[in-house]
Amino acid sequence: MHLSSMRYFLCALLLVAGVSVSRPLHAQVVYDLCMSCGDEAVRNIGKHDYGRAKDLRYITLSMHNAERARWNAPALKWDSRLAANARRYAAHISHSGILQHSHQASGTKAYGENLWMGTRGAFSYADMVAMFLDERRYYLPRAVPDISTTGRWKDTGHYSQIIWRTTTRVGCGVASGPDFDALVCHYDPAGNIWGRRAHDLAPEDSHSLMMASN
Repeated sequence: MHLSSMRYFLCALLLVAGVSVSRPLHAQVVYDLCMSCGDEAVRNIGKHDYGRAKDLRYITLSMHNAERARWNAPALKWDSRLAANARRYAAHISHSGILQHSHQASGTKAYGENLWMGTRGAFSYADMVAMFLDERRYYLPRAVPDISTTGRWKDTGHYSQIIWRTTTRVGCGVASGPDFDALVCHYDPAGNIWGRRAHDLAPEDSHSLMMASN
């Protein structure tokens, strides 16, 4: 087993178990392990060294929280309700072949949403999440919408939602259609708030804020 993959696996295991990665005391050890892992180790989870690890919850949550650790953001917790809704919508887009965001009724609490779709059977769960994380190369830690070196904030919108500090819960679902696999992740509270930065603390009045849709 490659050393970097071993480190990443240990880091991910601790994160899923709920260990804090905010630098104090014993958490410093976990933080150092996470920070010592290269991006290739992230891509390998669930694909090569851990090809038998097919659990969607484990892979998506560990990869999300390892990335949040880069920014000292608190670890996300898994939400089964969000995951169930995400799975239903993943079934819809995988069968329709149309990648577009779900409709959120006015007057209801908004949730964040990351979408991915690709050729059926060609991508592991880790591949899917890694495509969100690859947006880091363009990411700027500024206020939405000025968060991408490309000038198009949507080029980093999936990534900014993953690391959004005030988001506390996530649930993801995968479904397969005739030609496509789809991954949907739902986040609560939603990130990508217009005029706010991913690392900002919670605003005093969240009801008056506009949410961007990537």
